[in-house]
This record gives sequence, C-alpha cells and structure tokens, in this order.
Amino acid sequence: RQTSVQPLPTLTLPLTQPTSSLYIRLILLKLTTNLSYFFDVELFMRTGEVLCCYLFAQYVKYGRMRIIDCVLVVSNNMVYLCKWKPNDKPSLKSRHRLSQLKYLDIGLNYQHFRLEWESKDAAYKILLYDKQKCMKFLDSFTLALPSTTQVT
Repeated sequence: RQTSVQPLPTLTLPLTQPTSSLYIRLILLKLTTNLSYFFDVELFMRTGEVLCCYLFAQYVKYGRMRIIDCVLVVSNNMVYLCKWKPNDKPSLKSRHRLSQLKYLDIGLNYQHFRLEWESKDAAYKILLYDKQKCMKFLDSFTLALPSTTQVT
C-alpha cells in the first residue's frame, strides 16, 4: 500500500509558460516521478524496500538549533530523513530502522511529533503545523511499523 501525505512544494512557474491546470498537473506529475525515482534508486537501492508514505516537513535534530526542510520517507524497513530544497533533488541526511524506533511522541494539537531511535544521537522533532496532515501521516506511519515493534 502506497500512501503519500505531503504539502506540495511551492512551485515557481515561468512567465513564458501558460499556467493552465493541465500545465500545473504536468509539473506535479514530473515532481512525483522524480521523487519516486530518487526513492527507488538512491534510498532503497533496489533492495526490495517498498515505499509506505512520505511527508514534506521541517525537522530539528535534538541537541541542535537549526531547522531543516526535509522529506521524511518511510519504507517497509526504514525511515529516511532527506534534506529538501525545492529546486533540487533531496539529499540523504540520516536513515534508521523501523524496528529500532523507541519513542513516538505527538505534540500539542498534532502540530509536531518526535521520533527517537535506540541509537544515541537519533532523536528528531518533525514540525508540521497542520493537524490534518500530521494525523494522516501518523496513521500511515503506524501501519508501516512492524507488528513486533513496541513504541512507547
């Protein structure tokens, strides 16, 4: 099952092109196709991993002060945090096994959530500021967790 939950990135359309709905749909289709290619080739490395869901958001790594735009990608085995620049391809910042997830905390009114893994330096706050998107993503995310995972 493939679910994607993400706000669409801001698109800057060239003034010379018509801004019809068909043109915008073609740009979004190209964006989705490019992301799918990136996930398959650079993240999953053709290992049989299956995309479960992804989310455009911001994150802060615990112990650091900088907010980073990212795409959070969840497969059937791993969680990937990729730095996201709207006019560039994502770049992998970190990856963690789903089975080693230790904590999943949901922030006040679903404005953010925290992911923490067993390894020492692996705790992130994912900033969304949108209750509906957060709830929808977390529904998909929890379905991707292995049944043996005990998250507190």
